[in-house]
Amino acid sequence: MIKKLIHVLMAVILITPIFPFRVNAKESLIVIDESTLSYKNKTTFELKGIIPEDSESIIVNGKKAKTSARFETNLVFEDGYGNKKTTLILKSKPGYIMESHSFILFSELVMKLWIDNGEWEVNSVKDRLAIPPLIIENRTMVPFRAIAEAFGANVEWIPATKTVGIDFEDTRIEIQIDKKNGKINGEKVELDVAPTVINGSTVVPLRFIAESFGAEVTWNEDNKEINIRKEFEPFLYGKKPYVFGPFYKNFQIGEISLIEGKYYVPISADIPNNHKVYVDGKPVPLKISFSCLGTLNEPPSFTVIEIRLYDSNLDVVETKTVEIENIELIVYRLFVSKPEMDVGGETVELKTPVKIVDEIPMIPISTLSEIFYFDVVYTEDRKTINFEYMGKNFKITEDNRFVETDKSLIRIPILPRIINEEMYLSYTSIPLIFKTNCTFNKGLKIIQIVREIKPE
Repeated sequence: MIKKLIHVLMAVILITPIFPFRVNAKESLIVIDESTLSYKNKTTFELKGIIPEDSESIIVNGKKAKTSARFETNLVFEDGYGNKKTTLILKSKPGYIMESHSFILFSELVMKLWIDNGEWEVNSVKDRLAIPPLIIENRTMVPFRAIAEAFGANVEWIPATKTVGIDFEDTRIEIQIDKKNGKINGEKVELDVAPTVINGSTVVPLRFIAESFGAEVTWNEDNKEINIRKEFEPFLYGKKPYVFGPFYKNFQIGEISLIEGKYYVPISADIPNNHKVYVDGKPVPLKISFSCLGTLNEPPSFTVIEIRLYDSNLDVVETKTVEIENIELIVYRLFVSKPEMDVGGETVELKTPVKIVDEIPMIPISTLSEIFYFDVVYTEDRKTINFEYMGKNFKITEDNRFVETDKSLIRIPILPRIINEEMYLSYTSIPLIFKTNCTFNKGLKIIQIVREIKPE
């Protein structure tokens, strides 16, 4: 009865619960091939890119594109190119959405700003400025960096001379704070009003913007509205280089956990301003970052949590999925100083037990060879072992902290030891060498190794 009770207690308090699920959150999967972007004519734009080989299909504006590791399609606009929303949807072989992105192919850039109003619009997309446009010396002054970057220009700050440098297409622009003189491609120009810094933002005369970027500027006196417009060869607004995603920054997926009978997956990320996130159809409270728990019952063989990002107009701009799949695990429990291990509830006798050396649990290589299914070859002096595991060759030498593989070295925290002509490795080395979970319960003196079984 006492022995049975001990086994029950061991099952309850031994190790953190083992969940046979793998959680996958992949980086952006769709890559637009910039070198192939081209217009066949005024209504047809050729779009090519790369998707994962295991994808089932990529759907562009509702139509399936050519399916392979590379995809290609034509975007056809009945009334000429420009300002048309395009949606790419990538589906896996089971048919669920792996990823989606929306973008607009612009042939013109239109900005709207209002005096003393921090809101502005870039091609109908609303955002906020660090400082609103204002009037100085009867001249309209606008925040320079935000507008320059909206044009796709690169902006640099040179603190030594208080100079702002801007590179736009074939144009180099330089202006100095509190000075009316500037340069465009080395030629001196004079500004109506000197650029100045207000609340950390550089503001410049509106007219200078128009001349520098070749844009058309109009003014509506009634509502104090500024319109800045420039025609372009069509381009994918805001996406340079043409790699889609991630819009999410610092996207992280935590370990799955069991709370009151339900499984939870912690998800967190930073997102663009004025965007919203929904997880499995439910809104997540946020400002420019979010943290939440994806909830699921015990999943079947495969489960997907869908995360959608909406812009300020409540249009979906990106979809990400978190995959959760069942995997087959075998749990091995090794007992200190006892030549046996528990494998899924069955007792297996061992040649050599686990030993404690300098207060560190050490596992004999003969035991590890039974767990991970490999053959060990000792050198003649019995100080070095060689074995092959998962297609790689390994070489481990006594008192050498570096494990040699075919292409790299693995640094392990505790030196290997030879005891009675047997190689021993510390339990902390197991995850590094065999890429699996290994923990030690000091109170019960039990090592637990969790090994994933790959499907045939």
